[in-house]
Amino acid sequence: RGGPAGGVGVGGGVEGAASPEVCNGVDDDCDGEIDEGVVGDGDPCEAGRGRCLREGVLFCSGEEPLACDAVAGDPRVERCDGVDDDCDGTVDERVSGLGAGCAVGVGACLREGVQVCRGDGLVCDATPGDEAAEICNSEDDDCDGTSDEGVPGVGAPCVVGVGACARGGERFCDGQAVVCDAIAGEAGDEICNGEDDDCDGEIDDGVAGVGEACFVGEGDCRSEGIRICDGQAVRCDAEAPVGVEEVCDGLDNDCDGRVDEGRVCGPYVEGKCRVWLGWEDRSEEAYEPTVDWGHCMGDARDVEGDVRCVASAPDGRFGAFRVEGDVDENDAFAVAFTCDDEDDPATATWVAEHCAVFLGFAHSGVGGIPNSGSAAWGACPADIASPDDAPVRCTSSGFDGRFRGMRTLGGNVSFRDFFSVAFVCRDAGDAERAAAVSASVNVFLGNAHSNQGDLHGAAAWGPCPAAPEAAVGNLRCQSTRGDGRFRHLRVTRNFDNRDWWGVALRRR
Repeated sequence: RGGPAGGVGVGGGVEGAASPEVCNGVDDDCDGEIDEGVVGDGDPCEAGRGRCLREGVLFCSGEEPLACDAVAGDPRVERCDGVDDDCDGTVDERVSGLGAGCAVGVGACLREGVQVCRGDGLVCDATPGDEAAEICNSEDDDCDGTSDEGVPGVGAPCVVGVGACARGGERFCDGQAVVCDAIAGEAGDEICNGEDDDCDGEIDDGVAGVGEACFVGEGDCRSEGIRICDGQAVRCDAEAPVGVEEVCDGLDNDCDGRVDEGRVCGPYVEGKCRVWLGWEDRSEEAYEPTVDWGHCMGDARDVEGDVRCVASAPDGRFGAFRVEGDVDENDAFAVAFTCDDEDDPATATWVAEHCAVFLGFAHSGVGGIPNSGSAAWGACPADIASPDDAPVRCTSSGFDGRFRGMRTLGGNVSFRDFFSVAFVCRDAGDAERAAAVSASVNVFLGNAHSNQGDLHGAAAWGPCPAAPEAAVGNLRCQSTRGDGRFRHLRVTRNFDNRDWWGVALRRR
């Protein structure tokens, strides 16, 4: 190519027009130098990426584009360090474990995440939870690696059950709650002892018998209440009235469970009751119970004629009469017992209907005469009278206030013959009261022969009643002595109109 005159030609020595120098191995600006002053030549440059990056400057290597004189470093396996170790333009990619699941914290603080590159290594991107106070829930609430340790209350003393079932132990954590390690006892039947035996939280509830009707005291001191539990025993809440001195009225005045005990009825029977003794001469009829004997009971004494009778005096003195003529096997004796009290008719009726005077007779020749102090005289007292032909005979007041007659036997009544007397009280419903009334009085039967004076109204019959019996010359007496047994009275001699019979009722 040619160029202007005097220029340096390129391209075959043909001089041509100059142009800006470019990197092409040609002297484009026609200054005699090749590739000088190329735009960019000497500018900074770099080679490689990541950790392979190196810096240099651009230079013309004879062709476009300009070459960089830097040489990239050698790549290496990518690791988690915030650097592009394998020089592929991506940082921390393909690191082993990157993105794997991970967790941080323990117990309740445990949180899950994934592994990420941070700093110069893999770290978990989760943040641990906040610690809390340890409670009994099988969890590590305080995040120290141990569950349920140091839970408040564990190890403290404790009790399970109530009442008699209560048992002591220590508190422990069972993984769900703080509980007591004791085992409650078994419930029993509730009794009255101030304890909760059936373990229901109530003391002495439902005790057997509580609430039932009950009584305290005896007799007239008996009081009704209900059974209660006082914490020690089941008892009746009633209070018995205070007893008073016992009197003869069929009541338990002194509240000892007995009625009319201690001979208290002696004065009452002496003052309100009478024993009646009758005699009849030349009697041939059979005797039926009768409310009178001669003029008795209309009168207290009848001493005229062949039928005579007398009653004991209410002040304990003897009532007496004389017989008329000889007393022999056609004569009869009778006895009755009565009580009268306008102020207390109930007591008088009870005594009259439950007590009787028994009179017996036996002739010495018949044999089998009971001993004095015998419980029976022939058929009496099981029967209120014996058959009219019995060898050992008896009669009684019969518990009904009427006379019953009994004929004598064996010719003239004489010192060979025996009379007997007994005072018997009986009550199947209250045998103790009957025995007490029987023991409170004495019935005295007296016999006297000639020259004794008028014995009616006498305070004594010889040594009686100071003595229970007497046989002083022609004056004799016998008493019942309060035991219901028959006592002998042996007559003094043959009976005639000089002889006296007497009867008295006295307190013992």
